[in-house]
Amino acid sequence: MREQNHYVYEFGPFHLDATRRLLLKEGEPVKLFPKEFDTLLALVKSNGELLEKDDLMRQVWQSTIVEESNLTTNISHLRKLLGESRGRHDYIVTVPGRGYRFVAGVRQAFDEVIVHERTLFTVEEEESESGGVRRPARHAPSARGHRLGGKNFLLVAGAIVVAAAAFGSYRLIRQGPSKNAATAPFSGIKLTRLTNSGRATLAAISPDGRYIVHVSKDAEGESLWLKQVATESNVLIAPPATISYWGLTYSPDGEYVYCVTAESNKGETALSLIPVLGGPPRRLPVGPHGPVSFSPDGRSLAFIDANRDVFNLYVAAADGGAGRVIARRTSPEKFIDIAVGPAWSPAGDEIACAVRKYDRDGYFDSVISVRVSDGVERPMTARRWSAVGQIAWLPAAGLVVAARESPSAPFQIWHLPPDGGDARRVTNDLNDYHGVTYNARTNSLLALQTHVVSGVWVVPSGDLTVPRVARGQFPVDAGAARQIASGTGRLHDVAWTHDGKVVYVSYASDGSNVWVWEPTAQASRQLTRDARNVHGLAVSPDGRHLVFSSDRANTFNLWRMKLSGGEFVRLTSGEGDVSPRFSPDGRWVVYQRGYPTGARIWRVLVDGGEEIPLTETRGQKPDVSPDGKLIAYYTLDSESVASPWIFGTMPFDGGGMLKRFTFAPTVGARLVRWVPGGWGLAYLDSLGGVSNIWVQPLDGGPPRQLSDFKAEHIDSFDWSPDGRWLAVVRGTETSDVVLIEPKPE
Repeated sequence: MREQNHYVYEFGPFHLDATRRLLLKEGEPVKLFPKEFDTLLALVKSNGELLEKDDLMRQVWQSTIVEESNLTTNISHLRKLLGESRGRHDYIVTVPGRGYRFVAGVRQAFDEVIVHERTLFTVEEEESESGGVRRPARHAPSARGHRLGGKNFLLVAGAIVVAAAAFGSYRLIRQGPSKNAATAPFSGIKLTRLTNSGRATLAAISPDGRYIVHVSKDAEGESLWLKQVATESNVLIAPPATISYWGLTYSPDGEYVYCVTAESNKGETALSLIPVLGGPPRRLPVGPHGPVSFSPDGRSLAFIDANRDVFNLYVAAADGGAGRVIARRTSPEKFIDIAVGPAWSPAGDEIACAVRKYDRDGYFDSVISVRVSDGVERPMTARRWSAVGQIAWLPAAGLVVAARESPSAPFQIWHLPPDGGDARRVTNDLNDYHGVTYNARTNSLLALQTHVVSGVWVVPSGDLTVPRVARGQFPVDAGAARQIASGTGRLHDVAWTHDGKVVYVSYASDGSNVWVWEPTAQASRQLTRDARNVHGLAVSPDGRHLVFSSDRANTFNLWRMKLSGGEFVRLTSGEGDVSPRFSPDGRWVVYQRGYPTGARIWRVLVDGGEEIPLTETRGQKPDVSPDGKLIAYYTLDSESVASPWIFGTMPFDGGGMLKRFTFAPTVGARLVRWVPGGWGLAYLDSLGGVSNIWVQPLDGGPPRQLSDFKAEHIDSFDWSPDGRWLAVVRGTETSDVVLIEPKPE
């Protein structure tokens, strides 16, 4: 059978093959008229953007003039096939008077479907003068497709897929194979989805390869589940709770799961043993930030621990006791530790780690190995990645690692050969892969496959100049939100100009850059080029200048440019200068120095000059009050044993916190903004599993909900200068556990 590469799109239980013009639901073909298929494909490819009726009809019927009722009929039939009912539209939403939007999360892959048998049938399309179509006629199966008479025709492959197709099984082949691709491990792969909820956040596979434990996140919190790989059996181990799981590792005997967790709104992590078959957890005396790794004999474990700017690689007994440091890195270099852990080699003599390095060409992520006996390090690859995630050893075959080549590229799985040769892709698609682990018994990889779609929205905001928010009233009118930009991957950081333009950060070009949406043109254009990574932006009150954080000079600093265009001017020279905000008079820029560690609040004149520290202790993501007298920010409460995350205010000239408030346990993305009237601090709360904006009055009154969005998470928000509008970056993220196996011979 001849094999071809294809673009496919996945949403819910559906698998849409654009090349074969085939729609599968849980592995079974769904019959569609050709124009219905074209309509669905156009909607799916729109990335959640509004498709005007005229544009959609042009894409489907091209130059043929047809009545709008044909499009309405197609949409109605598609909704029935997708399982939608009256009043419930999980896939296609009508925007009255304008068009349609496909709202389901879509995963896109450039892949090759595994087919063991293929039944060919033809669909004959006969269009009437009004543009209507007849039902497709199915012909007898044949070994080859053949052309039929008629105005148009299509050859569609109906597939009997392997039994694993119920899990969404497919194969990915990397482009440009090297000469030794045939002998390299995982040179071609079969991928089987083990979960379909879209809510998986972590996973680990048992030593015998028969079970996985995985974390699922929903409105009630994060829960831990046990699933049998070969069946649909799924058993709850730990019920939903307001905690975050940062690492999962099976014990060598398969009886326990070593879980790294953090209570919501607290900075401390804990390592606990949870019996796979249920029972109370047992806490160990260490608190890494990512998964642990066991020695081959199971007696010792390795983990990364960080204390301010020092990152240590520890080896300890399996019960967490009697630990010793075998390697250390100091900021700006570091062992990557957030939800990432080391990997102990099968031979037991070395431990692989993801590291961040700096040299004269800037910072980059890489992989090293540390010898257990004496801490001697050696590089495992010459690659300079934008980011590196989890690592796993392959017996006698090197390593696999989740990494991305640039800020705009997705995380893919790579193979690092044992001889230090060039890294080779294992996956090659548009999804992100995280948390990769290897199972020797089944010769398979386990990973999370994630897809993110984000958009920028503008929303009418009620009068917030005075504190009149009553319980149950939502001044931010979520129902009137209008999307102005969208993209695959995360958009982030948003700000207004004085004349109603919206500035935001996008990965639409190489790296992340600043874009501006102009209401007169109803379109966006790119403002910066070669900004590399952007981490925060601000627009001056007079609309003349843009200040943004970029690592274009190899470390994050603040840069200024005219909004009308021009050269970049460097404002700061520290290590990790991010999250700028202007003072109301436009003279000062307040910012965070220290990213990702050692955060403090600083300020600098917009024209440059002395850089002035404002806090002696931790402070992050500042914002200046409308009257210019106070700065809001968040930090860890050093005065509390529990070290919760808190937010509050301090004088513009610096000093300690004047007022302090504790984040709710349901707060996810921590961000604080002044409401337009300056009487309260707005923040994000994910109560019920959906992000909304809340306000904490400075007088100590109870928090009040400002928005009532029904779906998606919010990454960033900002009020317009007149306080009448709110710009919001919102998005959806779907993530499932996948099993990756070598392709069948």
